Amino acid sequence: HALRLYKEHIMKNYNRAVLGTGIIANETAAAMQKNGRNLFAVGNRTHDKAVTFAEKYNIGKVYDSYDEMFTASDVDIICITTPHNTHYDFIRSIL
Repeated sequence: HALRLYKEHIMKNYNRAVLGTGIIANETAAAMQKNGRNLFAVGNRTHDKAVTFAEKYNIGKVYDSYDEMFTASDVDIICITTPHNTHYDFIRSIL
């Protein structure tokens, strides 16, 4: 029973967003696609980079504002892929 519940939880199709469009974001998106998962949204401080990233990985939503992504009711999980020295401030904003 517990294994079935775990598998259902893992297989659930969460709306995942990626914050950033650099190397780690690309690796994250490629790994997710390889495993049958897609990103729901991308957020970046540079709109053109976010649009290019979204087109590359068939992502339907682009956020120009981090705060908009952080408060979006349709985003379940945010993968922070920006440089490590930015993580703390982003996490504080999300919480």
